[in-house]
Amino acid sequence: MDILYKNIKYLRTNLKLSQQELALRTGYTDRSSIAKIEAGDVDLTRSKIVVFAKALNVSVRELMDIDIEEWNIEASRFDASVIALEYQLKAQGWNFSILPEEGMFLLSNENISVRITSEDYTFLSEQSQKTLQKNIALIINNQEKQITPTTVNLKAYKSINDVYQELNIQNRDKALRYATALLETQEGDAILQNTVLQREKQA
Repeated sequence: MDILYKNIKYLRTNLKLSQQELALRTGYTDRSSIAKIEAGDVDLTRSKIVVFAKALNVSVRELMDIDIEEWNIEASRFDASVIALEYQLKAQGWNFSILPEEGMFLLSNENISVRITSEDYTFLSEQSQKTLQKNIALIINNQEKQITPTTVNLKAYKSINDVYQELNIQNRDKALRYATALLETQEGDAILQNTVLQREKQA
């Protein structure tokens, strides 16, 4: 419960409310009641905690369970590091954005789009301007075995996907079997090029 009383005082001062103003918002008659609550001298009922949460614009869970002052400090540090990294990346032709629902970050330029983990983000944020590009390439290279839209040329992926979508289900199965066979064969590139040449001659 100590966090609860600490949060009440922190949020009140952060909102620039006097103890008297918070007292009026929460159904008390004078500031002395708020002073006792902030000092931890009064046990609040659940219903009263709900009232305080509403008055301070937070959820009950945030008010009771999260050290909001410490969380805000960490969030400020994180925001500052994000801005610094974004500035460095833009200087080297990269766009940078946060994917909150996935808990990841997105790096992209005209040709490549790659999702990076929080560990990768921390790694990049510690790099100097000179080593940043090199280490982005290292992260991308580490993901090369995962052939997805995030690690291949986006224009090429879109072109391939457009063709695939035009196929009916039966032909999609055939195309996938053919592609799988090519990937499993060392001479796959040469076979594919030969197939394309033959098709062009027939056209």
